[in-house]
Parts: sequence; structure tokens; C-alpha cells
Amino acid sequence: MMARARRSAVRARLLVVGTVVLLAAIIGALTVIERVGNGSASDAASEAAFDAFGVDHALLDEPAARVRPCTRGGPAREVAEASREAEAAGRVSSAAILACPSAYAGRTVVYVGEVIGDLLRRDGGAWVLVNDDPYALEVGPLPLHTARRGTNQGLSVWLPEATLSRITALGRPGQRGDVVAVTGVVHRADRAAGGALTLRAEELEVLAPAVRMEDPVEPWQLALAFGLVGIAGVLEALRRRSLRR
Repeated sequence: MMARARRSAVRARLLVVGTVVLLAAIIGALTVIERVGNGSASDAASEAAFDAFGVDHALLDEPAARVRPCTRGGPAREVAEASREAEAAGRVSSAAILACPSAYAGRTVVYVGEVIGDLLRRDGGAWVLVNDDPYALEVGPLPLHTARRGTNQGLSVWLPEATLSRITALGRPGQRGDVVAVTGVVHRADRAAGGALTLRAEELEVLAPAVRMEDPVEPWQLALAFGLVGIAGVLEALRRRSLRR
């Protein structure tokens, strides 16, 4: 009786250890696959993604204002440098505005990005998030190419009612939203937005309409999925067999 109990305990431990080892191997394999996938996202792949989802427009040929950080209570020259940069640039980026809001407060700017998420309608218009990161303007949505280009970044933009009819679709999973050029005024502490930094649009131009995207399933993904299902079935069968004994 004791010998049988010990054998059952040994089998249970082996089952647990085997499961842990198997899971570790799966996690390791997924990590390797992800790294290989990211490494294979070559310049050619990025160019192909640009052909499908990138935006080719004269506004984007003009370099955006360079990022000139300034600190609250810091030297006045920091704000002055950022202000000169804003005046010289044909368009601005969210990075430049966020780095030195004081230099852009009350200034009329041209901002280019992709409308994403949802339109939050209010009296007289709607709020929307407009991203100007590489996924919006250069390589397209991440699932298309797995080429990481930093984080998502953008600005909260107020669109007057008269401009809303120009929006055809917003970015979301499976879709790159309209890429728009917004001409508007930067508000460092917008009371209507709870004191947040915003851009209130006066003009809106759609540079590129929304594009649907397909996220293809790779053969190795199907093989891995079926393999995991098979492994799960085997482990469940071993567990039940161990319980019966």
C-alpha cells in the first residue's frame, strides 16, 4: 500500500515537473520566434509596409519642428529656443509640443497624424486622439510588420462640428484610420478638457483615407497552435490516468 502511494506521488511529481519544463520550453520557443520575426523585419519589409499604409504627401516632406525640451522654472532660453523652432517649422510633432508646452501655448500650428479610437462628441464638435508616431505615418499598424518603432504618441484634438463629416473612419485593430492635417491652436491647459494639453482645430484636411488591413496567419502559428492543443490533450490524459490509479 505504501509502495503504491509512493509510486503515485512520484508520478504526480513527474507530471508537474514535466508540465513546468514543457511550458518553459514553449515560452522559450515563442521568445525565439518573436525575436527572429522582429529581426526579419528588414528595411525591405518596412518599405513594403509603407507602400501599403504609409502616407506620401508634401506636408510630410517638410521636417517637423525639432524637439527642444524645457523645464518649468528653468532658463528662459529653453522656451525661446523652442519658440524659434516652432516659428521656423512648417509643421509640428506631438513630441515637440509635449517637450515644451510653454513655447506652443496659444500658437497656431499644423499637425499631421492618424485619427484613432472614438469620437467623443460634445456640444459643437468632438474630441479625438490624433497620433503622429511611425505606426501612423510611416510603417503602418504594428501587426502588419512587427517592426517596432517606439511607442504610440499623439495629441488630444478638438474637432468643430463642421469638420466631422470629413472623417471617414478611425484607427482601430484591423484598420489604419484617416491621416489628417490639423491647423489649430495649442492650449496648454484647456479648461474644457480638465486642464489638459490640447489642440483645437480650425481647419482639417484628410491626407490619406482609412485603410483596412489583414493580419495574415503564418504557417508556424497554425502549427504551434495545433501542437499546443495536442500537448494539452496529452497532459490532461496523463492527469486523469494518474487520478484513476
